[in-house]
Amino acid sequence: MELRIINILKIIFLSLAISVGEKSYAYVKGQIREKPVDIVTAPEKFIFLHTLNPCDWGFSPIATSGKEMFYRLTLDEPMNMTFLTLGSDICCAEISIFGSNGNITRSVPAQDYQYILKEDGRWNDSYSYFEGQDCFIANGLAPGTYWITVQGIKGGNSSATNGPVRMTVIGYNFDNIDYGIIAPDSIPGTRQCPFDIGRLNSGFTTTVEKSKTDMPPSVTEMFFRLELTEPMSLLFDFNESDYEISLFNSSQSQVTVIKSGSSTESSEIDFESGSYLLWARFLPSSENDVLTFSITGKTEDAPKPERPDNPSPGNPTTIGKNYITTRTYLSADCSDYRDETLYADGLGRISQRILAAGSPAGGDLVWRYSYDTSGRQTHEWLPGVSSSTDGSYASLSQIDYSIYNGDKAPYSLTEYEASPLNRPKKQYGPGEEWHTSGNAVSYDYETSRSTSGNLSCFIYTADATADSRSADVTIRCMGRYGSGELLAERVTDEDGREVITFTDALGRKVLERRPVGDGIYADTYFVYDIYDNLTAVLPPEASACMAHTGIWNSSTSSDLRDYCFLYRYDGFRRKIGHRVPGCGETEFVYDSADRPVIWRDGNMKGAGRWGFRIYDIFGRETISGTCASWSGSLSIPVRSQPCGLTSDIPLSASCLSLYGYDIYGIELTDPVVNTVNYYDDYSFIGSNGVLGESHLGFASVGNGVEPYPSAKGMHTGRLTAVPVSTVSDSTEYLASAFYYDYRERLIQSVSANHLGGFDRESTEYDFVGNPVCTELIHTTATDCVGVRQRWVREFDRHGRELSVTHYLGDGTPILLCRRGYDSLGRISEESAGDGASEALVNEYAYDIRSRAVAVSSGRYSQRLDFTPGGNV
Repeated sequence: MELRIINILKIIFLSLAISVGEKSYAYVKGQIREKPVDIVTAPEKFIFLHTLNPCDWGFSPIATSGKEMFYRLTLDEPMNMTFLTLGSDICCAEISIFGSNGNITRSVPAQDYQYILKEDGRWNDSYSYFEGQDCFIANGLAPGTYWITVQGIKGGNSSATNGPVRMTVIGYNFDNIDYGIIAPDSIPGTRQCPFDIGRLNSGFTTTVEKSKTDMPPSVTEMFFRLELTEPMSLLFDFNESDYEISLFNSSQSQVTVIKSGSSTESSEIDFESGSYLLWARFLPSSENDVLTFSITGKTEDAPKPERPDNPSPGNPTTIGKNYITTRTYLSADCSDYRDETLYADGLGRISQRILAAGSPAGGDLVWRYSYDTSGRQTHEWLPGVSSSTDGSYASLSQIDYSIYNGDKAPYSLTEYEASPLNRPKKQYGPGEEWHTSGNAVSYDYETSRSTSGNLSCFIYTADATADSRSADVTIRCMGRYGSGELLAERVTDEDGREVITFTDALGRKVLERRPVGDGIYADTYFVYDIYDNLTAVLPPEASACMAHTGIWNSSTSSDLRDYCFLYRYDGFRRKIGHRVPGCGETEFVYDSADRPVIWRDGNMKGAGRWGFRIYDIFGRETISGTCASWSGSLSIPVRSQPCGLTSDIPLSASCLSLYGYDIYGIELTDPVVNTVNYYDDYSFIGSNGVLGESHLGFASVGNGVEPYPSAKGMHTGRLTAVPVSTVSDSTEYLASAFYYDYRERLIQSVSANHLGGFDRESTEYDFVGNPVCTELIHTTATDCVGVRQRWVREFDRHGRELSVTHYLGDGTPILLCRRGYDSLGRISEESAGDGASEALVNEYAYDIRSRAVAVSSGRYSQRLDFTPGGNV
């Protein structure tokens, strides 16, 4: 008992001794890894500032194990991160970063300092950049949790070994680099990233103006890049600033010193074509902070043409953008042109489409495109007008959308389902009204159900053989598809109208269902045979009668004959017959080249006639008409060729000559020709019943346009049968001839008319192909001079018709139409005559979707109201 009491007293004594010897200690945030300082982040971009003074913890932060300061960073998206200890009393404060897999990297060398660019675009010169203070850069840091340690190494300018450590953390994602840490090799104006003067042709003049504030603090030199497309002389003019300029070639070798000191004397130097680097540096004696000089390029034998109406769009000068420019020349000497530029992001996706000077108001027309993080296009912006005219990349602040009357949603928006199938879930058209009210085209993806309801679907099959020569079609209903056998895509438009499309495992559409009432549906079924041929289409009336298990044959079922579309095929899957509701079948016969050469419909079958089409060796239709019957195995291609040509067809083959063509491979009984087409030359004129050169030959109309000597490959003539009277079956043939210029544009057509005369229509084009003048001369059998009319059209640089003037003979010209356009190129005003009468002027107004909602003039007005889906 006494021993037990003694042991208990020993335990109590030891406990008291231990408790007296202990010293409780409360750690503050940042002192240990288990209690770090949390870095406060934000989406897209943020700056975090924090100060820790280890002296408050009872020790100096100079490098000693266990004297680190701890921070914790949590990222929800990849970001570019920069960690700085600028402004700390401890000069070299080493930074390390740890993730779940241990140490990521050591910090960059202390001398590789980064510059800080503020949000207003000015360089920040308020920091003291102590030598040795550390900077840590981690570009593309993945989402996750990281621990950052900071530890002092030595004293700074004051040799301090104690004091606060100031931590700066800057983060920004890949699309937000308006401010943040800018690496030296990406600072505009440096050797690695020079200012771009552009790609220069002879006759250019450009002015360069840069300030010291355009560069980081203490940086006194700038670099410029230019490219000469041809050898030329460059004339330099300078301001009075004290600076020097030298020129280097593409191999970084100095070519010449252009300016040194305060001299303003112009300098003209000859250069070869190629890329050059221009180096400029302010001298210590310079009191002017602005560097200004101009460059003029010229060649003696190739002066730049005058282009008074051309906004002179050049290659886009935006640095760092991928683009493709399509140039369309507007004149034969290439002095005038228009440019369309496609800009792509780093992944090759189109981000902007720009039509240089495409707005009638004078600026560029800009279309913008945006994508989500999965690379799917989400936004497609309506065109806006940029303040630029040269096709350069437009920032959002440069694009004017005021023509849309302040609408906050001048774009279409696509929302996708959360799956890798990239299927759209909702598609909003342009307009704030549609976006806020939810009037979108919505998509729902479901599967079929075996029970009745709007997701049930009957199984229809068609009987077929390898060569379905029988005119009968048999349809069978085999019950319903099982659950999940079909994909059902439900599409609801902006007016709430719904369409459900059922697709089978082969990707074939088998049913299109439209609700027309409460539980009532209009179903259109698509029926296929075992060879995957579309054999029947059952419209709603037919499917309503046949929506049950059964068998229907077109020879006995009136539902099939009266309501269904039926198709037949041969062994080569060529359509040899089709029937539309309420009509007889149309039949087709093919030659060995798979061309339909013989055909007839129900009416022709009743009249005992067949239609035929004959082709030449190039597959061009030469003769068409009707016949009483035909014969031939069609084992060789049915074809025609001009009479008299040597043929590679066997001599034993039958030959029929019609209107200048020998026809091989088929025999026609009682042929009646409806049309004849001629190609490649004009040898048909004056033969085969065609009128001669005096009637169908080319006639100059005084505009200097002549036909190209060769018409190889062109459609040069036609014979067309027309009835002579309504009481007889006799016909006559009217001939036509067509003439082309060297660019294969139709410049004149001559056609005989039913009055015994001719209609000669001539067209004159500008360089890009706009028909600027059309002349029509109409004669009759009794009036050989005829009536002459002309229409003169005026177009702008982008092919928009500005005016149409009509001339009748030598009479006074009459202005038929004059059009004005808004800044997007839509017709805003249309007038006739001289415009003096208010009744002859129409004005148009549009909604955000460019639909004409109002037309007004002096005597009437009209307004159109549309449903969300676009119906009036």
